[in-house]
Amino acid sequence: MDLTAVVVSWNTREHLARSLAALEGAADGLRVETIVVDNGSSDGSQAMVAAKFPRVRLLQSASNLGFGGASNVGAAAGTGRAILLLNSDCELAPGALATLLGALDADATLGAVFARLVNADGTLQPSVHDALPTPWSQAGDVLFASSLKYALYRAPALKPALLRGTLRRHAAAHDVAWGGAACLLVRRKAFDAVEGFDERFFMYMEDVDLCARLGAAGFRLRYVPEAVAVHHWGASTARSPARMLRHAYLSRVAYFDKHFPGWGGGVAGALASLELAVRTVALGLGAWLTGSAALGARAEASAACRADLAAAPRARVPAATALAVAAALLVAAYAGTVIRIAADGGFIDFAHYYAFAIHVARGGDAFDPSAPARLNEELGLRSAGAPLKYPPLFYVAMRPWTWLPFRAAALAWLALGQVLLVVTAALVLRRRAAEPARLVAVLAVAALSQPLV
Repeated sequence: MDLTAVVVSWNTREHLARSLAALEGAADGLRVETIVVDNGSSDGSQAMVAAKFPRVRLLQSASNLGFGGASNVGAAAGTGRAILLLNSDCELAPGALATLLGALDADATLGAVFARLVNADGTLQPSVHDALPTPWSQAGDVLFASSLKYALYRAPALKPALLRGTLRRHAAAHDVAWGGAACLLVRRKAFDAVEGFDERFFMYMEDVDLCARLGAAGFRLRYVPEAVAVHHWGASTARSPARMLRHAYLSRVAYFDKHFPGWGGGVAGALASLELAVRTVALGLGAWLTGSAALGARAEASAACRADLAAAPRARVPAATALAVAAALLVAAYAGTVIRIAADGGFIDFAHYYAFAIHVARGGDAFDPSAPARLNEELGLRSAGAPLKYPPLFYVAMRPWTWLPFRAAALAWLALGQVLLVVTAALVLRRRAAEPARLVAVLAVAALSQPLV
């Protein structure tokens, strides 16, 4: 048997029918067994499968096993050398299955391959990622970073510009760290080697966890854009939003607790709790201002989810309160230094850049030893340094700063330095899993150093 196609379904009858029909068309020329694992649907999905797809094997569960658990049941019941994990709201394009299997067979080091997911209108649905998440990578969600990103992605006018880099990355085949399991073909040997999905993840993060374990076991993961599938995002989850919200946060904390033992769950839990508190307040305020019952229900769901999260077991960060206090004091000290510099700092380094940018723009000799004193007197500045500290092109690049009065330019330069520092820290933390104690130590070095001026 070439492959076993496992489709997990929960109350998605119409989507499931289209998914199975597309799967039959995509399986031409291949030996495929299709197994539908029904998680206790009540919409007649079972009868539909039996009537319209008699060759499909239907496994019925009395209760909802979750995506990972049901996928394990389906995989164990099949015999294919590869396992296709396919969402019930996902429709394979003709030839996609052969393309995925061909890519997997062509390279024995591959553990799994991902299809290119598109929306119903044919636009890209970003689905693969170059790095695994860290506990700190969730910090932006406290201020609705993910929600804002997806809202902007759905804006037709903004999508091409916002997704330019993502579109470029999704245009070519490449190895990835992880991807969503809406349409994933995994080598059975690899799936068995990591013992399939971790069934502690009822919903969400089970695909990230699987990919992390496949990678750790030495299997490569590859994105194959030539294989296309239409994914009708969230057909099952939309039926129970409050419950899915709870699982999303619980699974997030569980993932980081598992993969960053001793501290990951504590950091993720604290960030998630703060995020849910912000959501509760923001949605509650929105409900009060607009009278929206829907916003009110979402605020209540966020508050309930936060309570469930607080009760969930996870590792606590050692000396968390002391570290938090130390971090707050360091940030306050650094902020105080920046404010003091902004209020009465001489900006002698920036004054040098500013003065010599004007001097070079006038065609002056950058190596003239008398230039610093003359420029300071003319511009009323107190600059530091020798006549020339950097290559002349540096001063040419600094020319736009001289379009502002010195004081305004100096404050803007100071602000830019702090923004770059924060952005750099955010980019590093997205890729590196720094333990809280180590992070506070690095923060101390930065906070006790001279700010970028």
